[in-house]
Amino acid sequence: MRKRNAVSHALLNSINSTDLILIQEPWFNQIGTARDNNTREGVDVLGGVASPAWDIIYLGLDKDKPPKVMTYARKQTQGTSGTVHFTVVP
Repeated sequence: MRKRNAVSHALLNSINSTDLILIQEPWFNQIGTARDNNTREGVDVLGGVASPAWDIIYLGLDKDKPPKVMTYARKQTQGTSGTVHFTVVP
C-alpha cells in the first residue's frame, strides 16, 4: 500500500472474496481531533483506513511508533449464509 490512504480505501472497497487482510506498513495518520483542556487546538487522534465492511485490528501505539501491520477482518452481514464466518480475537 506504500502508506497511501486512497490505495488502501480502494482495496477495501473492491475485494469481495476475502475475509482477512493483513497490510504491512499501512497508512496511519490523523483521523480526527480530541478535546483537551490543556491544548487549545485539541489533540490529534491517529488511526488507519476505515471501511464500513471491515473491522480494524492493530496495536494502539504512540504518534512516534505507528503500527507495522494492520489486520482487516470482514464484518458479518445479513444474507451471507453461504460463507464461513469466524471470530477474530486480538
